[in-house]
Amino acid sequence: MLMASVGLSLAQWDNANRVDKFLSGRRDCFQKGIWIDKAPMGYYKTGKSKNSVCHLNETGLLIRQAFLWKLDYMPNSEILAKLKARGLDISKQQLHKILVNPFYAGKIRHKMTDNQLIDGVQEQAITYGQFLKVQEILSGRTGKYTQNKKNEDSPLRKHVLCVKDNCPLTYYIVKKPSGKQYGYYKCNEGVIRMSPQIRSIQSTNNY
Repeated sequence: MLMASVGLSLAQWDNANRVDKFLSGRRDCFQKGIWIDKAPMGYYKTGKSKNSVCHLNETGLLIRQAFLWKLDYMPNSEILAKLKARGLDISKQQLHKILVNPFYAGKIRHKMTDNQLIDGVQEQAITYGQFLKVQEILSGRTGKYTQNKKNEDSPLRKHVLCVKDNCPLTYYIVKKPSGKQYGYYKCNEGVIRMSPQIRSIQSTNNY
């Protein structure tokens, strides 16, 4: 029984050592910009382990074109239609995930490296500068904006949409008997009160 217990302990130690080496090897690859997981849409992978390299395939070339269309401020619905006409039928959610994925700009991010952005060795669909420009275009349609000084009392006007009908909320000012006044963003389905503290927040924040 003693020998069996010793043998079991040695086997467990050996397994733990193998797992540690395996994880250390994966982490080292990611830190060097080598993507060893499944290749994202638009890529095929050659080599194994530290020799892995991702290359663009025909779908990847279409994805590159999708980025270029977005750089021309083309709406996502039109991009999807053009991609479908060329044989790539994806959902709007898939398109958004592609457009915000830095992998196509030569960067990798993985939880084993604490999600740090690292220069990758894969073939780029676009440059990182182009990728950042696309993010600016996308953020302009998802709530980030430049505040208009004429509307300092209602900085979220035309930027906050109703969750039900997707229409911009209307801004109102209500004066109380005490003399205080409050700003409201109002929709048919409800009212959102904006306190004076919110007005002082810089326009670069996400609301």
